[in-house]
Amino acid sequence: MIDALLEQALPRLEATATTAATPFDAIVLAAGAGRRLSPVTDELCKPLVPVLGTPLLWWAVAALRAAGVGRVAMNAHHHGQQVAAAGAVLAGRDGVDVVVVPEDAPTGPAGGARACAAVLPARTSHVVLSGDAWTDVDLGALVDEHVARGSDLTICATPVPDPSRFGVLTLDGDDVVGHREKPQDAAPGALASCGIYVLSDAGLRALAAGGADLADYDFTHVVPVLRGLGLTVRASVTSRAWDDVGTVAALLRANVDALRADRLVRVAVPHPGAPGLWTTGVPDLAADVRCSGTVHVGPGAVVGPGTHLRATTVGARAVVGSGARLDGCVVLPGARVPDGFTATGEVLGATRVASEVLA
Repeated sequence: MIDALLEQALPRLEATATTAATPFDAIVLAAGAGRRLSPVTDELCKPLVPVLGTPLLWWAVAALRAAGVGRVAMNAHHHGQQVAAAGAVLAGRDGVDVVVVPEDAPTGPAGGARACAAVLPARTSHVVLSGDAWTDVDLGALVDEHVARGSDLTICATPVPDPSRFGVLTLDGDDVVGHREKPQDAAPGALASCGIYVLSDAGLRALAAGGADLADYDFTHVVPVLRGLGLTVRASVTSRAWDDVGTVAALLRANVDALRADRLVRVAVPHPGAPGLWTTGVPDLAADVRCSGTVHVGPGAVVGPGTHLRATTVGARAVVGSGARLDGCVVLPGARVPDGFTATGEVLGATRVASEVLA
């Protein structure tokens, strides 16, 4: 499965993406274990979990390239060898200036940023983002907004129905005056951090100087440190798509939501003669495969005769047996779906099945 994921091309650039007016580097946080996404992440690092058959990390790097990124630093811990392999592919195949920074133990989001800061040169701005979230936030526009406002830390935020799962911001105008992690008393619709940050060089150096006594150094710790130094911390509220892909249900939702032309066109092409079917590379499709709604099938995948797929994505080199019926499913690369198998709202893996009702 790992090889099949790493072979996928970076998504094509989004036509409407903004190229930042000033140079910036990036830190991609890729060390987390993604425990809530188990069993998918038992054998796969979360940044390689796929949307439309393409790793989340690939989508993040494509967004950074569209915005004009310079160097990309990625921390690595859980399945760190997979992150290192991904970095090697990005550098060797795609020409990304990427440095992988191994961590002996997880240190939290700000801790990972601190580790990566050591390999980044001085820049006007530094983007920090999760390598395992699904979003179409325009990073170039975010950098430009950060620079224009003269901020030292900009936190991209969005209203969420269940704030208890996220870091929640308290604002005074655009200024962030509070940042609490997973508060149980926050009202639905409160602003949650998207895990996307832009720091000035002074902001990054202040972050890197702090948190030495913390095993889990988070941006909730960074905000008061920067404010105490007289640095500016502001929010940028977005209505663009964002999902932390923290559970199996969220992985299903991200893939189903991505089955639309403006996303598919970046990794696939419409299949001639089969409305709603999009393919990447050259899959092997039986002549009588039925597709309802929108379906994506990846390179080298085999879909047997009499199969009915609805709102489903089939990963590279996966095999879907004859007569199978899949509705709202994600078939991971390399998975083997038996003949006659029926599933609704499931992630079908190479060695096991992770199932959760899609809310």
